[in-house]
Amino acid sequence: NKEEIINRICENSILKGVTLSGGEPLCKENIPEVLDFIKSIKEVRPNFNIWCYSGYTLEELMDRNDEITNETLANIDVLVDGRFREDLKNPTLKFKGSENQRILDVPKCIHEHKIVQVAV
Repeated sequence: NKEEIINRICENSILKGVTLSGGEPLCKENIPEVLDFIKSIKEVRPNFNIWCYSGYTLEELMDRNDEITNETLANIDVLVDGRFREDLKNPTLKFKGSENQRILDVPKCIHEHKIVQVAV
């Protein structure tokens, strides 16, 4: 449960972040719980690094233009976006599985109103 995970995060002083991944954490059905979880983490560890893997692109998520998606994105540090594509699979890539996926610095994307990828 959420409290148990938060307690484990608090007990581990060398832990610097968490990664949220599939199913699909940013689908409309899951996003309220995802936002609640991220906010709970940020309450106890304000500088915690939040990574999220999503089959949606950042543009698709931003096009929703709803309060809960916007607030969730504002609390994610790195978004690996785009569906995994078997035809573009590349095992040499770091932190992503296929060539079409991007590793995005979400705060910079939001602030600069453009796509800003993370160099890995």
